[in-house]
This record gives sequence, C-alpha cells and structure tokens, in this order.
Amino acid sequence: MTSRSIQKIQHYTINAKTLMICPDVDPHQCLIYEGEDLYLCESTSFDIVDQSCMSRGTTLDGRRQAVKSILENKHKPPIPIDTEKGLIFMPTKIMRDIECAWISYNHLHTVNAHPDDPSISNITFANGITYEALVSKKQLTKQIVMAGHVFGHFKKGSFLG
Repeated sequence: MTSRSIQKIQHYTINAKTLMICPDVDPHQCLIYEGEDLYLCESTSFDIVDQSCMSRGTTLDGRRQAVKSILENKHKPPIPIDTEKGLIFMPTKIMRDIECAWISYNHLHTVNAHPDDPSISNITFANGITYEALVSKKQLTKQIVMAGHVFGHFKKGSFLG
C-alpha cells in the first residue's frame, strides 16, 4: 500500500467505501482502508465486523449461520454485512484469529500469487490500491467464489421482484 496519513478513530461501521479491515501490530487495533483514506481503529477487525452487522439489526453469528445454510463449504464463510447494498466481506483466516483481515468482495479487482511466496496473495482493489494478504491465491479464490454465491443468493430476490 502507498504511504498516507493515518487517522485515529475509536469506532467504525463498515460502509460501501470500505475496502478492507486488517490487523495492526497491536492486537487490539486494526487498520481500515476506506476509499483513499486509512484509519487506525481502537477495535479488533472481528469487533468491527460484528458491530457493523449489529448496526443493521443482526449479529455476525447470525450472518455466519445464514451463510453456512446456503454454502456447502462452511470454512471461513464470507459475511454479508448489508444484503440490501451487497456488502460482503471475506475473512482471510478464522474470524477470531488476530491476524484475520476482512476483504470487501465488492471492491476486489485482481488477485495474484506473490512471486516469492505462494502463501501470500497480491490484491489490487478497483481503485488501484494494493495489499499483500497472508492467504494463498488458491484459498482467496475459493473465498471469492463463495462470496459470489452468497451475493447471488441475497440479490436474486431483487431481480425477480
């Protein structure tokens, strides 16, 4: 990622501009990439995802259970934060892992394997911002397919009317 100034905040709610939420050096904080802005939040990435679900009248566990009922693969399910807006975030590790990053399905542009380490993916977002994620391209591709399935499941009602 390019260097930019970091704005410190106490709380955060995922929105349509959120690209990614990733762990910071301090396990009780996380970095949030929102459009061109970068925030350091005094919450864990898990807590932000959970609070973002609750602000929309549900819980992270409720979303997780709903997705598990839709998907055959139940490992690291993508979470639809807001089904009306199609905001779906994919965890790179088990959700409560302090190294887990949450990546927006909606803003992904490309995913490539790191040239020197296949356990790392080079992610490019639609706005050109790049990030090295601690997840293999193969695993992240599975996450993207699952997120697409979840997106289609929740959006098909809006198309069928």
